Amino acid sequence: MFVIAVSCVMVEAMKLPIVDANTRRLILFCILFTYLMGFMARVPTYDDVWVGAAFSLGMDTLLVLLILGFLWIIMSLETDEISVPTLLMMVAAAAAGTGLLLLVGNAARLVVPAVSNSFQSRPFLVFVYVTLLFGLYGMAALWMKSQMKAAQAAVNAADAERAAAMSELRRLRMQLDPHFLFNSLNTALVEVVHRPKRAVLMVRELSEYLRYSLDTADIHFVPVAAELAMVRCFLRVQNIRFGAKLNASLKAENAVKQRLVPCFMLQPLVENAIKYGIPDDRDVLKISLDVTGVGEDLVVTVTNGGSLCLSDRPRQGTKTGLNNLRARLALHYPERHAFEIKQVGETVCATCVLTGQPC
Repeated sequence: MFVIAVSCVMVEAMKLPIVDANTRRLILFCILFTYLMGFMARVPTYDDVWVGAAFSLGMDTLLVLLILGFLWIIMSLETDEISVPTLLMMVAAAAAGTGLLLLVGNAARLVVPAVSNSFQSRPFLVFVYVTLLFGLYGMAALWMKSQMKAAQAAVNAADAERAAAMSELRRLRMQLDPHFLFNSLNTALVEVVHRPKRAVLMVRELSEYLRYSLDTADIHFVPVAAELAMVRCFLRVQNIRFGAKLNASLKAENAVKQRLVPCFMLQPLVENAIKYGIPDDRDVLKISLDVTGVGEDLVVTVTNGGSLCLSDRPRQGTKTGLNNLRARLALHYPERHAFEIKQVGETVCATCVLTGQPC
């Protein structure tokens, strides 16, 4: 217990540049290994085991301090490669450590003759032993430095990638708001000439929509319930334009209303359905938005009357909304999302499957 306590205190006192618990345990293991090797080498040379153990404990404590100082020097070097200069430094440090150990050992023998042992008369063996320890620990320190350097490089790369992703998300978000504003103002411009009251109502609803946009400017994710409220606001703007010719249905399971989704994820789907939808025989465009949960998956389905063949024909529009949505999903759900638009009978179905939580 004394050896363990001394080892822990020395590791803390030296404040080596250790970055994680695994490295601390490795250093502690090296210290304990030094004590173990010292006991195995010295104690059998004494007739009195307790005298040998006490002398070995004192000498190995000194050796551990020397090794920790040596490791501190190694960890302070800029290089993490084994080179001729580092090998020469290890040998020189081992020689200095050997000299100090022999000096202290001989001084102890003069004061307490009982601690004399055969190693004190064989400095070469002490030098080989100390050099072996310094070499092993020195190479271990260089290996730790290389691992720490590689880990830091990986962290820096991840931080740079995360920063780039956040910058791209901000760009996409800034692109989405002007896109919707442009379309809505164009609609209001058409209405203001012939139906100014509708244009005023549209501008009021548009202001509520933009208030939501401002409130969530610094928020990446919102509950499904909040997104549905925003879509209803968007549909009120569209209802002013289309009146009874637009029949929209929004449904969401209670279990998924608090799940987080990226801001403005649902609106581009609904807008696309209105833009490319085809009214039925009664001149009514029917669209529906359903949000359900299947295990860890969140399934968003938007349907509208129409035909993909007609939708694919050249038509005025930039398709900014859907392109923006695809890019954002790729960033928020990497390898964990699916987006598909297909023809189902006389309706067009857009399905978005999101697995897990957004990131």
